[in-house]
Amino acid sequence: MKLRTSFPFFLAFVAAFGLVIPFQAFAAPQTAEKPTVRIDDVKLHKNGSLYGVVFTSDLRAAPNRLVTIQQGKNVLAKTKTDKNGGFGFAGLNSGVYQLVSPEGQQTVRVWSGKAAPPAAAPQAVLVNDTVRAQGGMNGLKVLLSNPFVIAGIIATAVAVPVAIHNSGSDDPASP
Repeated sequence: MKLRTSFPFFLAFVAAFGLVIPFQAFAAPQTAEKPTVRIDDVKLHKNGSLYGVVFTSDLRAAPNRLVTIQQGKNVLAKTKTDKNGGFGFAGLNSGVYQLVSPEGQQTVRVWSGKAAPPAAAPQAVLVNDTVRAQGGMNGLKVLLSNPFVIAGIIATAVAVPVAIHNSGSDDPASP
């Protein structure tokens, strides 16, 4: 009889123990990975012209911004955006280019009109993609990926109803 009433308390202890262990103790070691570079396909217009637009982080047109086009470290040309954030470069061949502005950097693969894939965009878009939020749901995801936390939640889900049921079972009047 003693074992029967102490078992739910043991489960509650295991649950509490799993909640107080820092999840970093069981996290996989961090490895330094190279960030992936997104490359957008863009279709060239007449005379090898590449058009684009620059937006601020709140998605407003960015007028009078310096935009540089380069291949690797080789700067090919510079221009300023118009009042609508638009810019253009002419005389380009198919290839991979980097567009750089104060709002961000974008790698584009430009295609001549006939060689462009159907999904190629008619213009390049540069937007500041800095993420300012911290924590949020990522902390909860990390916490819930800890096996001890999950075991604690399951143990609590089992122990509490058992403890409630057993607390009234000694009373002969209880059903």
